[in-house]
Amino acid sequence: MNIVLFNEVKKEYCIVCIKVGMGDSGIPNYMVQGKRIHAVRGCLHGQPFNFSVKKEAEKRCRSLARIKRRHGYKEIALDKIQSYLHRYLEVPPDMNLTPQQMIEFLTKSRRERYVVFKNISGLEDCFDLGVQYLAYTVDEDDVLLVYDKFGESRNCFKERFSTIVLTEENRDK
Repeated sequence: MNIVLFNEVKKEYCIVCIKVGMGDSGIPNYMVQGKRIHAVRGCLHGQPFNFSVKKEAEKRCRSLARIKRRHGYKEIALDKIQSYLHRYLEVPPDMNLTPQQMIEFLTKSRRERYVVFKNISGLEDCFDLGVQYLAYTVDEDDVLLVYDKFGESRNCFKERFSTIVLTEENRDK
């Protein structure tokens, strides 16, 4: 978990994150820590807080971010941060990704939607009624990029869909 915040006055970022390690008995250990990153001073690490339960670590991480918000920091989406901050992010251990790959993954997953067609006229060869398809948002507000039953992508107007819902990755955020 990474929560990135920026303070306009101080011109510094704060990343509140959870690092996962293994304890002496082989049980995962969750360490919550804040990192203040300034262009001139570099990175300053805050006091670490250790937890044996992931939910407690997530609760403390959100609490630290709330405290920073009270001190003038504003939260920034991970896909909007500057590239030099990527090295300060903590990658979840179950994801074998670099920080840059994690940002790309998050950016792409935020665009994902599940759609079900209500109108397939002219597209009968590519889509079926009542079947859920994976779609992505595009720059145009009234269009989604949908993958058909052959794996090909096609731009389709939103008015053709009976439902458009967020994917599981989006709902968890």
